[in-house]
Amino acid sequence: VRLTFWGAFGKHARSLIGHRDATGYYQPVGAGLRSDHVFAALPLLEDMLGDPFLRDGMGFEDALRIGMSLGRAHLLESWIEAGGAEKEPYFRPMQIWHQAWLANALIDPALATLAMSAQPPMPALDFDRKADPETRRAALDDLSGWLTTVFFNDANPALRNAFIAGVQNAVWLDPDLQQYVQPQQRAEILQGLMPYCRWFLAMALYNHLGNLAAGTAREDQVAFYTTLVEALPELSPLGEFATQRDIEQHIIRIDAARAASALDTLVLPFCDLLMPRLKLDAVRA
Repeated sequence: VRLTFWGAFGKHARSLIGHRDATGYYQPVGAGLRSDHVFAALPLLEDMLGDPFLRDGMGFEDALRIGMSLGRAHLLESWIEAGGAEKEPYFRPMQIWHQAWLANALIDPALATLAMSAQPPMPALDFDRKADPETRRAALDDLSGWLTTVFFNDANPALRNAFIAGVQNAVWLDPDLQQYVQPQQRAEILQGLMPYCRWFLAMALYNHLGNLAAGTAREDQVAFYTTLVEALPELSPLGEFATQRDIEQHIIRIDAARAASALDTLVLPFCDLLMPRLKLDAVRA
């Protein structure tokens, strides 16, 4: 498959591929792929047609999405390896698309590090035609190590936990993958997701209720908190003078299924409203 862009799409593709720093921030170019190669062209399509990604810095949902993209790439490689030649034709198109989406998601972190001093370069994904699940997974491991060193480190513990939650729970958080979860696996997956959900919810509530007590809570935060309580009524008794122990005792009453469904739709967006975003040294124009 070859994809060729024309008109405004073609102009954008040529400007990106031909940029003097492209090998440093656009992985397919760094791997020596032509602009019409599927692994180069699909991230370009996502870049041109998808929503802006890290334009305003990196927040909770962004860290989760990067983690999910890495986690689902790992999962698909495992499924291809476990299924062997019989299953590879089935999962391979999905693997191509998700690796391309990952390449697009990495443009912004890679671009940011070009403007950061004393940071290691981003490891390359394995785009080789002869690559197998083992070599592609090794490249993903190197990439994960780089992300946790540069962005998701001890200086940014909340972003780090959001990233890890995305990596470890991609099969549940990504609707493309959730359809492959067996019924007997759902309870185990939900239990694995719960510590992250409770941690983020506790952090958000502790900050928000503290802001209420100090009189510094914004109107949009108060309105979002009302929506959160409507979905999780166990939190309704909490007031501005609630202690951390009060918060934890009310959170633990929420059952796993409802807490998991609220994680990416309510809890993480609420965290984004409350916490400052990680500013990047350079962003995509």
